[in-house]
Amino acid sequence: MTATANPNATKEVKAVLEYLENIRGKGLITGLHTQTRVQEELLFIEKETGKLPALCGFELLAYSPNINWESCDEECLKELRENEGQIKEQIGVVFDSMNLPELLRGKDVGKVLGPLYQSWDQTAFNGYLERFSLPKNKLIKDYSRGMKMKVAIAAALSHRAKLLLLDEATGGLDPIVRDEILDILLEFMQNPTHGILFSSHITGDLEKIADYVTFIHEGQVRFSQPKDELLDSYAVVKCSPQQLASIDPAALISVRSHQYGTEALVRRDAVWADAVAERPTIEDMMLFIARGNR
Repeated sequence: MTATANPNATKEVKAVLEYLENIRGKGLITGLHTQTRVQEELLFIEKETGKLPALCGFELLAYSPNINWESCDEECLKELRENEGQIKEQIGVVFDSMNLPELLRGKDVGKVLGPLYQSWDQTAFNGYLERFSLPKNKLIKDYSRGMKMKVAIAAALSHRAKLLLLDEATGGLDPIVRDEILDILLEFMQNPTHGILFSSHITGDLEKIADYVTFIHEGQVRFSQPKDELLDSYAVVKCSPQQLASIDPAALISVRSHQYGTEALVRRDAVWADAVAERPTIEDMMLFIARGNR
């Protein structure tokens, strides 16, 4: 095999695919390597050979063709390589789309994921299925988006992960399901050894569960600090042109004007006694910084 599903795949990945080609028709595949889509490599093999290999299990391996591993500092990577398996055991990942084979039934997810994690807890997984009212005998492809996200979260929590990486995990969900998932995440965070890295465009979700907020706009970090400290340090003030002109320029962050008047984002200590001021939301902070005028 001279080509791969990803032309930028590392030499190790290419070697695996060459091996799979060499054993075609002689055995079963017991692992699957993929970067983004679960069945990417299997579908590629089917296209090249006309046969879809039997799948006994799958493994999501974290490689990136965009990283030049050969130029990395060996000392920096040594600890990661020596403890890679243990580190991955403690990380649960939930993307904005389902990354499990959709022909599985809910009750069978553990049969696939269980062998991949030494700490997999099938009893805990079954408990989450019950708690989330997920039909065990229904195919995952027939689940609603909310149900799929619940399965993904249940899987992430069932191998005793200490760190959850969530990429738009609540996007596109109805408010009731979103609120239920956020409650689950808050419950997870009750353990002081747990943490969540949550990437989201839904600022209301961040308001509810985030302790620390980072805003990235046009490739730059515009603010990154504890949520309560951030929101308590500023105020949104409704003001007239004369009042705006009187604000200390050093305390003025941004201004927005609209048909109903002018609003300014200012440092809390610059708010005058009779000002009409409100505590900003995270969305206010983002909009003032991204779209307001200085």
